[in-house]
Amino acid sequence: MPQPPALSTIQRETLRKELSREDLSIYAAVRLARKDVEIGHFDAAISRLRVDADKLRMHDSVLNELITYQYPN
Repeated sequence: MPQPPALSTIQRETLRKELSREDLSIYAAVRLARKDVEIGHFDAAISRLRVDADKLRMHDSVLNELITYQYPN
């Protein structure tokens, strides 16, 4: 299985910005993804977000674009 494409610098900053949104703090996956991003584990953060992807779709299209870009179905 091929490696997923790495996030660009702009995408990483966008991910950080979106994860800092207070309205997404209700999701454990988001809280854990924040910790992953803090230590530079962006792939792990994206993987965690996929767990709640169906719920996140209702809140934020930018975050969903990052999830599907990194790990297309």
